[in-house]
Amino acid sequence: PVVAAATVEVTGKPHRCTRRRCTPRTLRGRGAAAAATAAAAAIGWLAEAPRGAVGQVTWGPGPLNLVEDNDLPNQQRLHDLLRRAFFTDYGTSARQPHALMPAIKAEIADFRQKAETMPSLALAVSMARYHFAWYREDSAEMDVESVEDAANLMYASIQFSGCNRPDMSAELFFQRMCNARWPYAVMMYSELGREFASRYLTEQAATILEKAIAAFDEMKRLPYYAQFVHWQGPYDINFNEEWFPGAWPAGPVWDKSRVPLALVLEGFAEAITAELSSIVEQGLFDSLHFEGLRAEGQDSAPWEGWRAVELMAVDPKGANVWDTVACKHAPQTCGLLASRPEMQGCQHPSASFVRLRAGGRLKPQFGAAPRLACHLAIRADPGTRMSVGNQTVAWKTGEVLVFDDTFIRQEWHAGVKGERYVLQLTFCHPCEDSQRHLYSPSAITCPAAAPAPAAPAVAAAASPAASVAGVPTSHPGTAAPLGVQPGDGSVQEGAISVPFAAAAAWAASLPELALCRELGEQCPPDTQHGGPNPLSALNTWNYALNNLKAALRHARVDVDPALLTAAAQVQAAIQSFLALPALDQFGPIVASAAQIFEAMLPWLRQQPPAQVHVAIRQQQPAVRIPSDGRTTLSALNFPLANGLAMPAIGFGTWKLEGTACYNAVRWALELGLRHIDTAEAYGNEAEIGRAIRDSGVPRSELFIATKATSVALGMADPSYLEAILAGQLQALQTEYVDVYMLHAAGVKGDQLRTVWQGMERILETGHVKALGVSNFGVADLEELWSFAKHRPVYLQNIFKVYKPGEQILSGSPLSLLQWAQSQGVAMVGYSVINSWPHMMLPLEDPHVVTIAQRRGRTPSQVLHRWCLQHGIAVIPKASSRDRIRENAMLLDFELVPAEMAALDGLATLSESTHDAVKPTWAPDVFGLLQPQALPPQPGIAATPSAVQQPGVAQGITANGQAAAGMFVEALRDAQCRRDLPEARSEPFSLGGGAHRLEDCQAACAARGQDCNVVTYYHGTGYCHMFRSCQEQQPAGDGAVIYARAMADAELPLGVHGMGHEGVEVRDNAIIEDCVQTLYAAFYDRCYEVLLLSATPPHVRPEAG
Repeated sequence: PVVAAATVEVTGKPHRCTRRRCTPRTLRGRGAAAAATAAAAAIGWLAEAPRGAVGQVTWGPGPLNLVEDNDLPNQQRLHDLLRRAFFTDYGTSARQPHALMPAIKAEIADFRQKAETMPSLALAVSMARYHFAWYREDSAEMDVESVEDAANLMYASIQFSGCNRPDMSAELFFQRMCNARWPYAVMMYSELGREFASRYLTEQAATILEKAIAAFDEMKRLPYYAQFVHWQGPYDINFNEEWFPGAWPAGPVWDKSRVPLALVLEGFAEAITAELSSIVEQGLFDSLHFEGLRAEGQDSAPWEGWRAVELMAVDPKGANVWDTVACKHAPQTCGLLASRPEMQGCQHPSASFVRLRAGGRLKPQFGAAPRLACHLAIRADPGTRMSVGNQTVAWKTGEVLVFDDTFIRQEWHAGVKGERYVLQLTFCHPCEDSQRHLYSPSAITCPAAAPAPAAPAVAAAASPAASVAGVPTSHPGTAAPLGVQPGDGSVQEGAISVPFAAAAAWAASLPELALCRELGEQCPPDTQHGGPNPLSALNTWNYALNNLKAALRHARVDVDPALLTAAAQVQAAIQSFLALPALDQFGPIVASAAQIFEAMLPWLRQQPPAQVHVAIRQQQPAVRIPSDGRTTLSALNFPLANGLAMPAIGFGTWKLEGTACYNAVRWALELGLRHIDTAEAYGNEAEIGRAIRDSGVPRSELFIATKATSVALGMADPSYLEAILAGQLQALQTEYVDVYMLHAAGVKGDQLRTVWQGMERILETGHVKALGVSNFGVADLEELWSFAKHRPVYLQNIFKVYKPGEQILSGSPLSLLQWAQSQGVAMVGYSVINSWPHMMLPLEDPHVVTIAQRRGRTPSQVLHRWCLQHGIAVIPKASSRDRIRENAMLLDFELVPAEMAALDGLATLSESTHDAVKPTWAPDVFGLLQPQALPPQPGIAATPSAVQQPGVAQGITANGQAAAGMFVEALRDAQCRRDLPEARSEPFSLGGGAHRLEDCQAACAARGQDCNVVTYYHGTGYCHMFRSCQEQQPAGDGAVIYARAMADAELPLGVHGMGHEGVEVRDNAIIEDCVQTLYAAFYDRCYEVLLLSATPPHVRPEAG
């Protein structure tokens, strides 16, 4: 229930790199100088900062993108930033735990001041104080001033978000996380009052406890909390009761005899104790602690006072969550726990070995629901206690405590010496559908179903039923381009407005892309779903470059060939990297791409959409998709080859869990959707089964598709396939599913044959009406076709405008859709609106947005309608009723052929290289490889500034030399000496800071020979102009010296001095050769490389 549930990346600072090391530029801190200086000393890279620079936590060239009308994103972003800082270098030094803590607290204080004038920061600062400022530094004493401020701010956030309004809908109540704000406000006031009382500060205690009771009473008066009649005070609040109201037993501490897991643990207590005690005896506890951390922040105090060794992986890299370093030292314990059903089939299981030392405390907190917890005491110790809700308990060695940790819970050790050790488990709640069979009806009583929040009823549109004939026509041997169905084949042209320039600028300016200027924590070298990484970054740069080339071509302007050559070289490098990743090449590729766009962005942002004539094949569509607004969702079906009818518009459930999943499926069914998709790996089939059961929709009206994951990926033996399906049918509360799929092409050859034979046996049982596959490419399908007795009739793959069918192109001459249609296989597209494997969200792409605005629809509706008009069923996922309704409203508009062709062309903008249109089966809709020069368009004047304005990319001539008058970067972390005679230009500066680099360079260029060099300070935006720069000196604030190239390619710059004797350039010809050589290959750096003595620290020679 913690408000800071999501992780939001924050733009990182560009790094200054030499061949030896990378050193982030620093900004001057805004917090307390002493705290920030301590932080700077604690981090190695800040130790290299220029003298006088002060580090602060919020590194980066820009703000955290705070908003004023929604406090949840602000809280998420600030929490993510502070948490990463809190755990920086955690565990690497016993002397400096949490090295950035002083800077974190200074940062919180800074944001607290901002919250005075920006109410949308109240939630962020409140939770920041809860997570990182609950205790005074280096002690287990509560920081009462910080906690009181956190409580007041939480209450202020309740008012800001409207969570105190009785008329707020249940849906909005959850969206704004009101059900978490109220408990945290009450908890913080209550714990603060108890703290004052323990210090015998009775007046303060009475005042705060009055606030706690007032907040609790106000909360209980809201309609949502009226159902919790047993909540009589703050310590009755718990989150499990929200999931299972009326369940029995209830309360903070449970009778362990009702819980089979507790009895098993006590039965094996001797063996578990011996195994876990050996970890302590071998001195391994602390080292294993650092192998995995579940903490969200400062969960305990003092340092080392409370620590956990995670037995169950916090962030598993593979399928086995028990494959941890700790389990290698406790194999019997982990094996026992892994075999227990209570640790499987739910959202929040965990297992850890926990130490509590004398003087240590675990701060008050709520556990995530639904779940229970238990402790097996390995070694109890006098003075150790735990409070859960309104009860306080003590541990006894060898015995188990079972408790509900979704109540307010905390632990402490009041002794002066000693340690307590427990095996701590959180396990599935007995009332979850996957668990009920484990418990005796006399031991546990559960409600019939988890409640759905009482949202206002929204009636589904009741339209007259219309019979729709949608039969995909099979044409073996034909290969029509995407968006073209077999027909008469006549070709016409259609004109459409295409925003190439806006799309190029948008893609190149994405905040996520800025995180990937080089590899590091914010851009890790992995390719998992989502987030910045080299693959998603280079895919996005490629898309931006293709849009740039298309914008230049259709703008009818003269383009310097060197610019096109530079773009082609970058694209070639991207393709080489994707084919054979060499991580050391990633930075130079990105730097070159970024430089092109730094120069071109001003021109791109001025360009209107291009008028493009796209080729349109006049074809008879295979499936007629209605657009009259009268057809019901259940009336539009695509037939499967075995005769089943599949609703064309369904509902996907990936990443939907618990109540959110239950509610979403209920809403989908209420709105008329009848096609529900899930999978073994989603872990939500039980919630879907309950939602279907409670909806009252007859099974005969539903089309349920699910997937076998573990067998498909080789994680389970094929012999378990029938058992896995049986469990899925039980969870879904149905006797059969309409389609059963292999989730992925994870196994090959004979193993795939064996798995598919198991699928065929299942089909013959009648529990499955049709077989399908998901995430199969053309080669995988052809392999399956070579031996399958019963071939799949259903194919579910990614289908989006950038990646229509495959995440990584297979090189097949046929698209996946073409292949499927040729074999009579119905296709279903997922992730139609997701960004992966780019960083680009299609919903924000100017190409999509322009069409959506033209049609008066949302981008999501346009993208899903595009799929339908290709004959592809869609299963959009959403967690709110409004979004589910939006995604289902696809039958009252139509995309015209030119719009379909333009959307089809986005795949070529995504995949095409410098020398080939890709995908190979796609037509060159936008003429990407046609000659660049187009006839001048009437009424559009050529724009020389597009390629000739000051800057690197525009200043490259066709022969590769630096154009006369252009500015080149000469030296970093340095400034020209301004006290030398005749050095300064007049006027010397633009006045004040916050100027752009291009403005600085343009002002210098406008003065002719009176200005040849500028020092630009990237950290502050100051601009200083010089006639000459014969001597330089070190400088901070991101100072960079830029010099204008003369006609003879000499630079008006020397490197005499720099604080070191004997350092000078011998020959300007060296610089000339450097410029010509590097710019011929379009590298953006040119450093003086011939020095008379060893390189001093401030001169960084580069070889390109």
